[in-house]
Amino acid sequence: MIDGGDICPLRHSHKTAHARLTLVEGFKLRVKRRCLSSFLVQHYSIERLSGGTTFLIRTPGPLAIGRQHQHDGRGQRQSVRSLPPSLIAIGHCKAMVARSTGEIRPPKLPPALETTSLLDGGAEEEDEVDQTGPDPEVSAVEERADEERLYGKEGWGREKDISAGTRLGAIFMLLFTPTLSFYFLASCTNYQCSLSAPIWDIFHSAHPMQTWLSWFPTPTWRASIGYALWVITQGILYVIVPGKIGYGQRTPAGYLLPYRVNGLNVYILTHVAFAVSVYYGIISAGIIAHHWQGLFVAANVYGYLLTIFAYVKARYWPSHPEDRKWSGSIWYDLMMGVEFNPRIGKLWDFKLFHNGRPGIIAWTLIDISFAGAQYEKLGYVTNSMWLVIFLHGLYVVDFFYNEDWYLRTIDIAHDHFGYYLAWGDTVWLPFMYTLQAQYLFYNPIDLEWYAAVAVFSLGVGGYWIFRTANHQKDLVRSTDGKCTIWGKPAQVIRTVYVTSDGAVHKSLLLVSGFWGWSHQFNYVGDLLLSFAMCAACGLHHLLPYFYIIYMFILLNHRIWRSEKRCRAKYGKYWEEYCERVPYKLIPGVY
Repeated sequence: MIDGGDICPLRHSHKTAHARLTLVEGFKLRVKRRCLSSFLVQHYSIERLSGGTTFLIRTPGPLAIGRQHQHDGRGQRQSVRSLPPSLIAIGHCKAMVARSTGEIRPPKLPPALETTSLLDGGAEEEDEVDQTGPDPEVSAVEERADEERLYGKEGWGREKDISAGTRLGAIFMLLFTPTLSFYFLASCTNYQCSLSAPIWDIFHSAHPMQTWLSWFPTPTWRASIGYALWVITQGILYVIVPGKIGYGQRTPAGYLLPYRVNGLNVYILTHVAFAVSVYYGIISAGIIAHHWQGLFVAANVYGYLLTIFAYVKARYWPSHPEDRKWSGSIWYDLMMGVEFNPRIGKLWDFKLFHNGRPGIIAWTLIDISFAGAQYEKLGYVTNSMWLVIFLHGLYVVDFFYNEDWYLRTIDIAHDHFGYYLAWGDTVWLPFMYTLQAQYLFYNPIDLEWYAAVAVFSLGVGGYWIFRTANHQKDLVRSTDGKCTIWGKPAQVIRTVYVTSDGAVHKSLLLVSGFWGWSHQFNYVGDLLLSFAMCAACGLHHLLPYFYIIYMFILLNHRIWRSEKRCRAKYGKYWEEYCERVPYKLIPGVY
């Protein structure tokens, strides 16, 4: 019997702690838990793993288990081992003693937490954790999920152990991305978006340093205050505008987090407010374009401060300590992030807010403002500019209309929050994704009608592939695979996998429809749409085609990361999927 005795504290966080121990069948288990304060999330659960005699104890706050001088009647002591902190449960108490024998089942989760989830690669659905008894399939997965995974050393989340090359790559990206964005800004504002002219000017200038310094944008109070008001306003709207509550994919530590999904409402409200302000003469339509350089400075300041804040918060005030990953390299941790889902309170999520609000909402506002500036200069808006606004708007409105779906894509379900998302969402996205509108302001182009129709058709066709592929995945998830795709029953691989808290989950991998052609055929549609956005600018300069080049590199890198993650997460099931669907992106090619 394990009882009373000397208390040995286990590793824990201020949020949760848990331990695992193995008992002889029929033994009693006594757990003492003390909560640090009355307002912490307060409940414990004792969960039986694989129907055997191994139990997982999960509780918020410090956890202590008696290590006994008693024995089991055969002179054998029982041992206790700790695991990293686990799930936040529900309830409240200051002290509790739990006794149990035989099979122990965890408390039922609230209905809101019984949602399904969807992985970025293949169609995937999560079921309730199976606690009904031994399952040979589940047992095999648990054997594969050995001690390293249970202790969080390496699972299917972000990389933890990195190479020297990866560290150098992180440093390179921290230096290269701001330099490139600055060069593109200088190219458009000083050389009509020519990529070669700035270099030519430097080499042929009598004072190259002065020429280079003249490119630097000047900060202005109007731009700085305007940008600050923009971020603050979006932050307030993120909180107060009504919207449903959506749920993301289960994290490596087992969390299933809620999100406020009100992006479409905020998007419409913001654009209506902008249009009304222009109509009544409060602001000019070209206000963003006119203050472009000052806004670039303000966005960079905010992006770097946000990156530093995210790093410090991850170290001292993490929202979910169990999902953090430290690589041992400050540069890699700054670049890729440490915290998985940094939050203020329960619903104010840094990742969803910064990508969707000051980032993607600004995307079409910037396009419209450069169109307004073009109108001020020409007296009309070119058909190429209208095409860019439409194609960008198609992508952006789709994003917000399907914002709940976005919660289960790679940005939310895999990426940690560091420079990659913090600076990327505040600087890279609004300033680099809008290059076509910037280019057309400096280089107005009216396309022939047949060229405009071709670009429009290519963009809409790419969007149809992108949306249809993702709809097939969502349909399989929502019906547990009991549906038809292209008139035939959906073919799926049913999988089980283990999160780092030791819980077992079930999922689906779709192998029919577009997902039977390649692992990420939705990206083919994404690339076609991206190319159409660039083609609207004609063939005179390379700069507007940067977006398709960047997207091709980005999406292939995402494929590589997704393949690595899915192989670690699903094991033999992913190998079976790869045998049935051998191509990653383009059927018959790659």
